[in-house]
Amino acid sequence: MKKSKFISGATEGKLFEEKFDAWCFKANIPFETDNILSPGKRRRKDLKCDRKLMVNGYDVYIELKTTTVKQSLDYSLYEDGISHKIKFHQIARCDWLILEFRPNKPIAISKMQFLGWACQQKKHSINYKDALSIGRVIDDLEWLKGEY
Repeated sequence: MKKSKFISGATEGKLFEEKFDAWCFKANIPFETDNILSPGKRRRKDLKCDRKLMVNGYDVYIELKTTTVKQSLDYSLYEDGISHKIKFHQIARCDWLILEFRPNKPIAISKMQFLGWACQQKKHSINYKDALSIGRVIDDLEWLKGEY
């Protein structure tokens, strides 16, 4: 019988976070990770972002998202009470969105680039092609040092 190679979305997200943390260590960028679950195992609403990096004396907030190249990530530019892959509070609080459309390399998009692009769209989702058009493909965090 053939074994399934299915990996859950939660596991893919965890692997992406581990890869990102390894990039931080390699670039010698200190970072903090927020715990997403409260002691009661409920999602905390007071989170700033997935990662807080300290780059050249600045606090830089990063939101990490991963999906497959065949899917898109839906978003909302206002709090509408509907669950989205990229939530309004995540956009509002981050400095950078780093989107991984597996199996491709992640794409870094600044909040301002994302908002400028999103305000011109009629759709409410971003796919791999869109992300490529507004962001930069990355495979480390050395580029971030030049931004701050």
